[in-house]
Amino acid sequence: SRPTRCSTSRPYRAAPIDRPGKDVTPPPGATPDTSKPFWHIPYINQDEMRPIFVGTLDGYTINPAAPERTAYEVCPGTGLEQPAAAKIAETVGAPGPLQIDPNSLPTSVGPTTGTDAWACKGNLTMASRSFRLTPGAEGVNEGGGSLFISRVTGNNPVVWAAPQERWKAIKINGLPAVVSRPIVSAGTKQFGDCFLAVYQPATDVLTTVWAAAANEAFCTAVAEGVTQ
Repeated sequence: SRPTRCSTSRPYRAAPIDRPGKDVTPPPGATPDTSKPFWHIPYINQDEMRPIFVGTLDGYTINPAAPERTAYEVCPGTGLEQPAAAKIAETVGAPGPLQIDPNSLPTSVGPTTGTDAWACKGNLTMASRSFRLTPGAEGVNEGGGSLFISRVTGNNPVVWAAPQERWKAIKINGLPAVVSRPIVSAGTKQFGDCFLAVYQPATDVLTTVWAAAANEAFCTAVAEGVTQ
């Protein structure tokens, strides 16, 4: 005889999970519930609805569309010059106002992934270094992230796009600074980036810290280390 078909033998199909629409935002004072699918979407929606801040905060000019100076404007006469490729890492790591020393950074900061430097008539005017961030490190998204540090001479405009609600004034080693927090930070989950700028009048150096998928506390620790 033929086997009897049973309706319960059909493969189970889970009910679809509705993704929040672009108009859904978190209620005032809501605490992120990371156990729910798409929990972060309302926070991202809210951030995208807010206008980008352009203005002054604690003495810093913040303008994501600020014009970039040319190499000849920064260094009249000769223009900026780059050290020999073999000497760039050594130049950026050497003691001085623009030094970026990996040993001054939190232990969760991984290996260097890139280094750059520019000089005016033999004097270093810009140094930058990028790093990988270890997954699971404190203040970093559970999947890891990346870090970019730049140090330049001059009290230049802060070029970073974020709504006013994410900006705030803080202190770094006693100096006024500004920081932009990630869109939402909940334990080991970070959506968006932190960005921090601090100017040191004594050396005329502006230091910026940009950490992808990291929170405000992480950017603060990096800035405190590199500017000490």
